[in-house]
Amino acid sequence: AALVAGVAVTALQLPGMEGVSYVSRGCFSLALVISLLSTFFTCLQQRTYGFVEEPGAIRAWLSNGIRYVNYQGKEVYQSSTVSHNLLQLPFEFLCISITAFLLGFAVYLGSSWKQDLHLGLAAEQKVGNVGVLIAFIVGSTFALLLLGQILGTRDVERNRFLNQNSDGSIKSSKEGGGGIAPTLGTPSFSPTVVKQMPPNFPGKSGGKLQSELHKGQVWDPTLAQALRRAAEAHREAAAADAELARLLDSMSHLS
Repeated sequence: AALVAGVAVTALQLPGMEGVSYVSRGCFSLALVISLLSTFFTCLQQRTYGFVEEPGAIRAWLSNGIRYVNYQGKEVYQSSTVSHNLLQLPFEFLCISITAFLLGFAVYLGSSWKQDLHLGLAAEQKVGNVGVLIAFIVGSTFALLLLGQILGTRDVERNRFLNQNSDGSIKSSKEGGGGIAPTLGTPSFSPTVVKQMPPNFPGKSGGKLQSELHKGQVWDPTLAQALRRAAEAHREAAAADAELARLLDSMSHLS
């Protein structure tokens, strides 16, 4: 941002600036002011983070002070939109200042070529203005197209990664692979509750349990895991009891 501000100050001192359109001077001035504000907000963020020494203080600064219980039963902070905008503000201001500078420079070159302003040697005045304008258009267009292609290719790769199954195959539209893929690494603050049907239990007791689970209740997979672990513990305890009984029987025969 400070570099853009210095370039904008230099651009206001270009030869023939007083003869070109006022749009060019306005864009250069806008780039100067916005880049200075971007530098100011960056220093403000650095000053704020300088007093933060604990992770809890960072979470508190990034939240709006409201706590809620998420779907895992944990009490968490709600994220703050103001803090997010404050973190994004220097980058947004930098983008605006660069755009204003490029627009002002394009107007400066176009106005110089149209009005035949003296920007260099007198013998090369008209041809030189056209050449500089063409070089600026070609270079800027190539850089912007290259950047757009790289960012678009990266989005395609990210969507391909999100639409893959665990075995590497591509998900179909029925499997939830269609539509807009979610942002990678972004947590879901409002997760949807997935209802899973409980398994069929044999016997009368199993049917009773199954009917109770169907009464508007959501089958919790963690409960099923706990029940399986309890069953395994019961089987291990029964095996240990059987082994102890066998040892007692063998000792009684020896006596």
